[in-house]
Amino acid sequence: MKSKNLLLISKVLNETGDWFYYFVIVLIVFSVSHDPIYLGLLSASYTLPNLIFSNLISNISSKFNSKKLIIFTEMLRFILLVLMFLATNVVLLLLLVFSEQMLAIASDLNYQNLVVNVVKGKTALKLFNKNTNTWSSVARLLVIPTYMILTKIISNREVLLLDAVLTLVSGILILPINFIRNLQKEHKTPHIEKKKTFTFNKSICLILLVGVLNLVIGFSDSYAISYINLNNNKLGIGYSVFVFLMTLAEFVASILSKKFDDVIEKDFTGKALSLCSLIIFVFLVAASLFHNVAFFIFSMAASRMIYMWIKLFSLYSYQDRNKDHIMDYVALQNVVMGCFLVFNSSIGSILIKLSNIYIYMIFISLLIFTTTLIFKSLYKRTN
Repeated sequence: MKSKNLLLISKVLNETGDWFYYFVIVLIVFSVSHDPIYLGLLSASYTLPNLIFSNLISNISSKFNSKKLIIFTEMLRFILLVLMFLATNVVLLLLLVFSEQMLAIASDLNYQNLVVNVVKGKTALKLFNKNTNTWSSVARLLVIPTYMILTKIISNREVLLLDAVLTLVSGILILPINFIRNLQKEHKTPHIEKKKTFTFNKSICLILLVGVLNLVIGFSDSYAISYINLNNNKLGIGYSVFVFLMTLAEFVASILSKKFDDVIEKDFTGKALSLCSLIIFVFLVAASLFHNVAFFIFSMAASRMIYMWIKLFSLYSYQDRNKDHIMDYVALQNVVMGCFLVFNSSIGSILIKLSNIYIYMIFISLLIFTTTLIFKSLYKRTN
């Protein structure tokens, strides 16, 4: 089997396990603690490692062979997931979640380094990203119905063991891939350690845009249930439809991502990207003014689709333009996205409490509008 096919299958299996994991770990933590405070700490256990340690993990990873490091981290993740299955203390459980997230970051950064070494050519990269995200979206669509069937046979804790097995298999699939040289390691000066610096370029502009637009995704994931509750008396049905359509939007975005990449790649001034960002701005403003659940769900689904296109194009841009430092750019994007997610969960919740959810939506809209203008101005001036 070709190396790129092994990479694709490994990634899809890994993300399938992650979807099960994210779904059940909330239930497990709550069942152990029965305290909402620990759910907040659980959210921090996902966010803080990306925010604080992504760049450090990238620096450390650049000193080692990416293939070996992925296998090593996946083995450790397997062990941690088994320990989560056994853990009965909520503090220990949160520490294990935090540690697992650190290893997941290392695995993902090194995975991107493998991709740019194994998948050659612009068209091949676009197709690889499209296929990976399409199959991952299919897996995500199947997770909830599969979970409903599984829980008739096994417990939530035993679902964690399923994730552990999928993680282990995803690591084993990396083994047959031929030796991969570490491009970042080759470009580091062997005798003089220099402080890492980023050249201000189009990739940095994309990181800024993706980070700000991720606020919309963070908002919909965190507060959509509040919006639906305010405007509809059938919360369960409304939220179920919302979750399904958000996943479907990501699936459709993945299928069409290559066509989007082909169009945006020819746009050196950032007009098309800016237009996409402004469309999200319009959807968010409209949803804040017209308090209709159906329109809100449509707006969030359309915004998520556009966001996924921009995010996938950004990944392709790093892979194509910055393959020698792919881990550094992905790590920086993780940090920027983490900052906006922390803002959303902290400042956002305060703003909603002091005013209302619609005012916060307007605030996010104005931030997106301002950032889009800045992005458009900077993108056309950079290489």
